[in-house]
Amino acid sequence: ARPARPRQPPRLWEIVGGMSLGGILVRKGRDLDSDRFSERLSTGAVVQELVLDCDRLYFFRLSGSGPQKGWITTALDHKALATRITTDQASELAQSAIVW
Repeated sequence: ARPARPRQPPRLWEIVGGMSLGGILVRKGRDLDSDRFSERLSTGAVVQELVLDCDRLYFFRLSGSGPQKGWITTALDHKALATRITTDQASELAQSAIVW
């Protein structure tokens, strides 16, 4: 039997862009020309990383408003739209609200 691997905490991101627009654009597919959701992912939302492919992030929303899951761009024109939450910050969030 294989030894059990320690459970890794999920990689979490905070949405920091789109404040003046009501959040950031979310697409239904990875490609930049794929259909978009009508609702934006709110600034301040916390999402869990499901897939990270260069600057494209497939997420599951844990807090905030917007689509439950979808694809976003993490940075645009050298500006961050989403920033990775540190392990310490993730631990604090887990203790307060998020169930892994």
